[in-house]
Amino acid sequence: VCTSGVVGETTKQVNGNIESAYFVTNIGARLQTNADQSMAPFILHWLENPLWNAWSQLPSYVESESDGSIPPFDRANGMSASDFYLQNSESCSHRN
Repeated sequence: VCTSGVVGETTKQVNGNIESAYFVTNIGARLQTNADQSMAPFILHWLENPLWNAWSQLPSYVESESDGSIPPFDRANGMSASDFYLQNSESCSHRN
């Protein structure tokens, strides 16, 4: 997580020993749900199972010659995204 810039690493002295310490960076702060201009709702939405599972259907959707009219989300969830979110309002709860 340090290499992505979400947290930073520093050192501090504890009982005479130098130890690693970590802190939240500006990028990491935007992942907190209570932060101004938080990206957390976006991340939480994209990591929900219905949307995440749709990505697993993308290769077969791209390769398909006969069934290319059914989008990956529909294949993974048995209904369109619009229908799914109408029937599962909790999936929209992450929105700002």
